[in-house]
Order: sequence, then structure tokens, then C-alpha cells
Amino acid sequence: MGPVISEGIIEAETSIVIDPASKRLGVAWISLGVAPSAMGFAFSTDLGASWTMPGEVTAPAGRESSDPVLAVDAAGNFFLAFVGFRRDQGGNPFDMHIYVAESPAGSTTFLPPVEATDPNNTTAQYDKPWIVVTKNGTIAVSYLFQRTDLTYSEAISRSPNGQTWTQGNITPVTGTTAYNLSYFCYDASTARLHAVMIADSGGTNFDVVMAHSDDNGQSWSLPVSIAGKSTTGEQIAADDPTCVAFGGKVYALYGVATGPLMQQDGAQSSISLNLVTLTQNGSVKAGVQKIQDPSAGTVFQHATIAADQAGNAFVVYYAASSDDDMNGSYRVAHLGNVANLAPQPSQAYVTPIYYTIVRASQTWLGDYTGLTVDKGTAYTSFVTNEPGPSQIAFTSLP
Repeated sequence: MGPVISEGIIEAETSIVIDPASKRLGVAWISLGVAPSAMGFAFSTDLGASWTMPGEVTAPAGRESSDPVLAVDAAGNFFLAFVGFRRDQGGNPFDMHIYVAESPAGSTTFLPPVEATDPNNTTAQYDKPWIVVTKNGTIAVSYLFQRTDLTYSEAISRSPNGQTWTQGNITPVTGTTAYNLSYFCYDASTARLHAVMIADSGGTNFDVVMAHSDDNGQSWSLPVSIAGKSTTGEQIAADDPTCVAFGGKVYALYGVATGPLMQQDGAQSSISLNLVTLTQNGSVKAGVQKIQDPSAGTVFQHATIAADQAGNAFVVYYAASSDDDMNGSYRVAHLGNVANLAPQPSQAYVTPIYYTIVRASQTWLGDYTGLTVDKGTAYTSFVTNEPGPSQIAFTSLP
């Protein structure tokens, strides 16, 4: 296992990105052991051999912070998107806003965050931002937007510079379907931006849907279902789908529940990981490949796929035999090149991991992991939690 790069108490939900030109790595996470919660971060200029002392980005006016994600532009500027909010006496979030903070090229700190959502809207509910920078320099942030009239959309904020933002919608505004957990993948060869997400029409019948934009996120196609009860007959797991886009194809990774859904925190009794190859418009190009290593357990969760500019793809995930498994593992697998996927056996980089989905636990794994790839090497940030509370660790895999 690589080094533990955080130093607080109870840290989870980590994101990692690399600037290919400078080789600067940035990692972000939630620091839950402080009040209010903050965005922890660290940088490395030697590909992870050493790290700066952890720093913090805080939401304005003493708000809580959550859901950090990182992106980097062609000039080497890093951007951190996250949600800030207050809590009422019952612990429920309100006064929510999406913020973006910039770390200029070569810096080891972040500038004060700027709001990407409408600062005058204090009644909306937001969730799970994602961030990407397109080839023309547009910074795009996606997030769930729940309005006071209970209409939902997966929304987007766009900026040319990280300072001024315009808001729009990725999905139609609807009161019947909630779109959430949007994940961006950008195909530089076609300049098409894709978003995969979960569509919830009520109950537990989720679909994985995909939409695309050819104008840097300004306008979007209608979302197309690529997996779920309505199209493939699968019971989609309530877990973040991820994707990579390369050479005019999209490779979407999502979880499938093979047992009944459990009530607490959306856990499943058993999950498999499906990778499907799609055309740019969302039709299936090649059938599903199972990504998980069956020798590692029966529950596979929080999987992320990423690829470098040459198409070398990797996947990371947690594996266990059941919820509350004290002998789980965090795994990394090379998928080969996206032009000819040939998944290799996964390697356990941390074992044991205490596999728990209880959010109130001091050993919580969070809801997602960090993965970035450059020149055939995968760099990943993740939660390690044995012994003691959750902390953020790092490893690389050539």
C-alpha cells in the first residue's frame, strides 16, 4: 500500500487527478472529524513518492462541505468542486450551494471558493457534483438540482475561467424522475462530452442513462437508457456509474444487484460490475463484460474506470464477502487498451478493509473512490480503515 496522505479523523469520498505536463498529482477528500466538515487536499510533484502537508478548503460562512471532485485544465490549473450546506436541528441539510475552488498551476493551495450555482437560490437541494474541463477550456460542473416544487433535473454550471458561471440543465426538468450521480467523460478526439447517471422513477427500479453534448455542455441530447429493468432487465445498484470516452466510443461501468436491495444506505446483498461498450449516441456496441474478480468476494462496490490519452484503462473497486466483512479488500485491475479490452486479474492493494456501508461509522468507506491514469500507470486514492478511523491512502500501478 502507498502512503496515508491525510492526517485527520474520519476522512472519505476521495478524488484524484494528474496534470500530464507537470506530473503534479492532486487528491481531495471530506474531512469529517472537524466541525464543520471541510475539503481536505494534498499535492505531489513526484508522482506520489511524497506529498504536501494536508490543507483544507472550507465552504463560506461556516457551512458544511461534502462531495469533493477534482479536474485539471491544459494549463495545469486544478479545480475542486464540492457542495456546501447548513444543517437544521434535525441534522437535515438546507441552504445548499455548489462551489468551485482553483489551485493555480504550480501552487500547493487553493484560492477561496466561488459559487457555481445561483447564489440567490437558498431553497434548492443539490447533490453530488462532478467536474470536467473540455478542450476549449470550458469548466463544467454537474449536480442534482431538486427544486422546491419537487421537480428534479441533473443540472450543469459552466464557466470559462472558474469565476463567472452560467446555469442550465443536462436532463429535462421533471417531477417524476430524479436523475443523480452524474459522471462526466470527455472524448477529446470528437470534442463530445458525455454524462452517465442514475435515473430513479420511484422505488428501487433504477436505470443507467447517458446524454451527450457537442457544445461544451451548453445543450444536451435526451438521456438514453443503457441499462436497467426497462432495457436490459437488470436491477441497477444504487452506486455511482462511471465511464471513459475514447475514439468515438464510450465505456460505461455500473453495478448490478443480484440480490434484494437492503434498506440502509442503499446497500445490496450482492453486486457485480458490468462494463458495456457504447457508440457515441448510447447504443450498445459490444456486450457486457464482467469486471469483478470472483475470487475476491460477492460484493463489489464503488468502482471507478479511467483511461489515459492513449486508451490504457484501469478499474478500482472494493470487494467483500458481505456487508460488515472485516476481511474486505481494495483492488486495482488493468483492463488493457480500450481498443481491445482484455481485463487482467485484479490485485488487492489493501487487505484487510472493513467493508461497511454505514455512513455514521468512523470506518465509513464513502460513496466513491479516486482514479486517474497517465502513460500506462494508474494512480488511485481510497479509504483505508483498519485499524482505526477512515483515512485517505494512495497507490500507483504501472
